Amino acid sequence: MRLRFLTGAALAATALASACGPPAASDGRWRRTGGLDGDVIPFVEIQPAAAKDGAAYRDAINRLCGPGRCVQVGFFMAGDAIPPSGPRGDFFRAGGWGRYRPLAIYMGGSDEFTLWDCERAGVESAPHSALCGEGVEAQYAAVLRLAARDGWVQGCGLPPFGGRAIVERFVAGLDATRRAQLLADYERNFTDSTNGPDLPSDCERLRPRIERNAEQAKATLEAATVGPSAARPTTH
Repeated sequence: MRLRFLTGAALAATALASACGPPAASDGRWRRTGGLDGDVIPFVEIQPAAAKDGAAYRDAINRLCGPGRCVQVGFFMAGDAIPPSGPRGDFFRAGGWGRYRPLAIYMGGSDEFTLWDCERAGVESAPHSALCGEGVEAQYAAVLRLAARDGWVQGCGLPPFGGRAIVERFVAGLDATRRAQLLADYERNFTDSTNGPDLPSDCERLRPRIERNAEQAKATLEAATVGPSAARPTTH
């Protein structure tokens, strides 16, 4: 099983629960099976036939999580062990989600998933930040390594490498959401790298590794680039 902890890719709860009664506890694809602190962290059991149906997860979130109601939602495959209901403090002190095998964990405050099982919940409905799919994790790492090398042009006085142009050519062939995510991740790591290492004297010591990583990253993205670039080349 491959689990990915996530930092991005929102899946918003857009439908509000009815003001005339409690939220529905099932729709055939999923059912609520308990939770922590009442409605604060509901547990949802997904039927195996719906485990890779992103709409089932969205429906459960929409029905169970009105404004400010859910802190998290834990999704489990029918037949898997589900935590007992009770106080959330006791749950997390006892090891929390790490003691179980959730399909996904949704964070209500940020409207995004922080865990997604790429194998059992599938690639098709996975948030982009889950890094599900063949080669996707290596491509993400390559983007960050090129950003670091470009940042060291300023941070360590290295000659330009042109990493952003490589990244732009690669993301031009992706869908708009993943393209925007990878460019934002590039910019974040580039900015964080413009000061170089914590000790300026480490610029020369670490340079062989930075250069090697950048060359490997360039090869990874160029091998995965589809079609001509629609992006204007940029050199940091």
